[in-house]
Amino acid sequence: MRSTRLLAVLTGALVLGSACGGDDGGTGPNTAPVASFTAPSCTAGVSCSFTSTSTDDNAVTTWSWDFDGAGSAPNGTTATAAFTFGAAGSFPVTLTVGDAAGLTHAVTNNVIVTAAANTPPTAGFTYSCSGGLCTFTNSSTDADGTIATNAWDFGEPSSGAANTSALQNPTHNYAIAATTDFTVTLTATDDDGATDVETQVVRVSQDLVCTGGDCTLDLTSKSTITITVTTVDCEFNNNKLDITQPIQQTIFADGCTIVPGTPGATIQVNGGAAFDAGTSLTAVFTQGTKPRPADPDPGPAATRVSGAFPDWTIEIDDGGNVGGPGEPDFNDIVLTVHATVVP
Repeated sequence: MRSTRLLAVLTGALVLGSACGGDDGGTGPNTAPVASFTAPSCTAGVSCSFTSTSTDDNAVTTWSWDFDGAGSAPNGTTATAAFTFGAAGSFPVTLTVGDAAGLTHAVTNNVIVTAAANTPPTAGFTYSCSGGLCTFTNSSTDADGTIATNAWDFGEPSSGAANTSALQNPTHNYAIAATTDFTVTLTATDDDGATDVETQVVRVSQDLVCTGGDCTLDLTSKSTITITVTTVDCEFNNNKLDITQPIQQTIFADGCTIVPGTPGATIQVNGGAAFDAGTSLTAVFTQGTKPRPADPDPGPAATRVSGAFPDWTIEIDDGGNVGGPGEPDFNDIVLTVHATVVP
């Protein structure tokens, strides 16, 4: 009898022992993972990296990042993932992790995103002058925003308030008696308050009002010369322009009838033959006659030249509308002269 009871006790012990193991291989019941990550320092517009520090009693097998609060792309599914925030601010980022048994855990941390460092603007401008009147063209740019304000200083303090401008593309009329250099400064400010300064020396040439309509153009290099009539706003008969030195050539004999933009508006001087360096061309304008006898008699004609080799502008006032507003206006006939340097 004793042997039988002992066998029964041992058998029961074996059965109880086989029922004690857990579902994770006999080491105890499975527990869910613990999601965790440290919020990194992020900058708007710059890729920001996130790394999971989650743990599990066995192993973390899945990761799901929610960077935009909506669970939509682009959101990472690896232990390390990256995201670029489009703006500065505080954003909730959620990491959900899972283990092999399907248990999950999530954690949300607020990530502070700072604004990107502002890139200052680049100030710049070009200019063109006709006599003392200069037109400035702003070419300033800002890589990460916009130009908010422009501050011009035309370098002519004697002009008072007119020496400055806040326009994007201003003009300035210099009061000069001879060719003069002016230091022009443009300060460009962007929408974040950063500034840049562009400074250029602008050479302003005095307009030459030619005595008696005779104007001289000096050639500093061997060149061919082309004259083009660009504007006609007159009605006199037989307005005439001649080259009198060093050759004799009529450029036009009735300037008011020329149609700018047509082949007849462009004239080759000296048949296209070159003039030597050091040559001075003398151009003479001859005033025409009024088209109707009852019209008022014209005043004296005048010719104005601006520019320098190889490009000049000849502006002619034919003497019409004498005493009228803005007269002499030097826009009755306007020509451009271009020298093409040749060997």
